[in-house]
Amino acid sequence: MNPSHRRLLNGRPLTLLARGLLIVSVAALTSRQHSALRAAQNEVDANVVYGTQAGVPLFMDVHRPQKANGYGVVLVPGNGWAGLSEPGGKPLKDYNPQVPLFMPPLVAAGYTVFVVEHRGAPRFHYPSQIEDVARAVRFVRHEATRYGINGARIGAVGYSSGANLVAMLGVRPDINHSTAADPVDRESARIQCVVGGGTPADLTQPSVPDANKMLSGYLGVDVGEYGARSAGAEALLREASPINYVTPDDSPMLLFNGATDLLVPASNSRSMAAALRKAGVSAQVIELSGTGHWPLNAAEVPHLLTEMIAWLDRCLAGTLQAPVKSPPRLK
Repeated sequence: MNPSHRRLLNGRPLTLLARGLLIVSVAALTSRQHSALRAAQNEVDANVVYGTQAGVPLFMDVHRPQKANGYGVVLVPGNGWAGLSEPGGKPLKDYNPQVPLFMPPLVAAGYTVFVVEHRGAPRFHYPSQIEDVARAVRFVRHEATRYGINGARIGAVGYSSGANLVAMLGVRPDINHSTAADPVDRESARIQCVVGGGTPADLTQPSVPDANKMLSGYLGVDVGEYGARSAGAEALLREASPINYVTPDDSPMLLFNGATDLLVPASNSRSMAAALRKAGVSAQVIELSGTGHWPLNAAEVPHLLTEMIAWLDRCLAGTLQAPVKSPPRLK
């Protein structure tokens, strides 16, 4: 593992490696896709407050397409479930290289994209992060008319820790908050479609020391090494793992993973997809050969972005083989 890769795994914002991969990835796009990205010079509502938790305002950026298709996608960047890199630093949504990679093609395809910031470690631990992204979905659903989207059809895209969070939104039972004082909290937090990259679906599986450090920060306990964990740490790891919530009413998932990913082994995506299919839920895995945790090499980017859009189109239009269910009415 080279030093720049190690810095990326430790969650530092936009390392030289990440910048280089982003430049190479965008350079790999076809001329048609470049045109689509240029066309995605969309209207942006920046720093929309979607809630407040523990005195901390929660922000999202809303990217509105020129030609909307009537569907919304919540985009959750990954950063090891961490918060700002330093006091007064830029929010993750403002510097994470995943945003300029995934957001433009979504907007160019007509999706209204909600890029979400959430609370993070070391100040905040599980379940703060999942509570925040759930609140973001409730907010988007409550404001569906304002943003011109179908509140019964909301998708989510996430990478790494962000993929863990959106996968949890796709499988966790919806908590009935129908008596909540805030009307936003009376909405369902379930999404109808998931795209996850490098998805930590089973946090109990063995991984590299960097992953254990991130998980310790996320959960607020020392998770230790695989095979030498306390019962309490093991229970928390299971509780925060999407694979342990799979039921037949879950959201369809497209999962992609680097085949040589050491931080989040590709077995996570394969096992999650197998569990979903066993439950009768549509799931697809794209495994990228010769790539690690940032599996967006030049050759694969156009295919990956095309598959992401096609999956969301099929899910949210309701044309997948397995039916895509609308969220429950909690109000």
